Amino acid sequence: MLQRQPKLLLMETSGISPDMAFRLASAFGTSPELWAGMQMQYDLYQASKAKRPCIHRFVSAFPA
Repeated sequence: MLQRQPKLLLMETSGISPDMAFRLASAFGTSPELWAGMQMQYDLYQASKAKRPCIHRFVSAFPA
């Protein structure tokens, strides 16, 4: 593993790629899904803080 990668992760200037998830899983004895899941949760949290326009729900033309 490159030494700059952990530093970039800790400084929050780089996310966890699928390849990095596998590397971290091997290094810490966990699963790559754990690391990928944490990255996804962080990304969703960051996205939830962004302002966005109101989006109206699609309405079905055919009643159920």
